[in-house]
Amino acid sequence: MLASEDQSAPVSSPALLLNRCGQRLSVRGASDIIRAIAADANLDEEHITAHVGRHTFATTLIRGGTDLVAVADMLGHARLDTVRLYTHPSAADRERALNLLPYDANQARWRYYTYLVATPCTAAGRGTP
Repeated sequence: MLASEDQSAPVSSPALLLNRCGQRLSVRGASDIIRAIAADANLDEEHITAHVGRHTFATTLIRGGTDLVAVADMLGHARLDTVRLYTHPSAADRERALNLLPYDANQARWRYYTYLVATPCTAAGRGTP
């Protein structure tokens, strides 16, 4: 992992990446490497960061169907709420999820999908379908 959530916490796990001296690669060291790779590839160095790479890693796993608990574990997050920040479900994602549900008639699923997409949320949650 490139960065831990709490930089002051003692590190107890083995390092994934090492620096030139064989020590754990620091967040700054990882950022410097990523910035150099972006510059060599003629990419906008300002928008290519370790954080963007971490976000892309998580989003790719989630979009690929990896369980959120597994993604949270790989990112070192203790709470699923934190991993939710990496999810940006589209209408197509919601439709694919709804296609997993059993239903008796085509219209039943369509009505539920329309309800999920079109019904605004309130402080108390969605209204009744």
